[in-house]
Amino acid sequence: MNNVHPHSIDAEQSVLAVILMAPEKLDLVSSLTTPDDFCREVQWLIYQAKSDLYGKSEPVDPVTVPPFLRERDDLERVGGPAFLTGLGEPVGFAATGKYYAYIFRKRAIHQQLFSPLGLAR
Repeated sequence: MNNVHPHSIDAEQSVLAVILMAPEKLDLVSSLTTPDDFCREVQWLIYQAKSDLYGKSEPVDPVTVPPFLRERDDLERVGGPAFLTGLGEPVGFAATGKYYAYIFRKRAIHQQLFSPLGLAR
């Protein structure tokens, strides 16, 4: 988690929504992004939970993610079940997942390039 600008909270949340609505897109998203690309801990925690569930071959959906986060004492840290439910609202369909991941990764690369120069903040 870089917490360095520029970033796109909307793109990050859209990537999370795509994974929640279409977990099979996680492989694609993971090939374009890394957990360190997230600028907010909340989004990193959600991404990590989804990735861990997927890695265990467990379902990744609005029913399984909240209890998994609760087991880790992270559910309230990420905004509770209401925040997770609201993630799917800005994304009308999961087909745009690659585009959101591309925007997200592009911003992360920009952060990595300019942060050491003190230009990204």
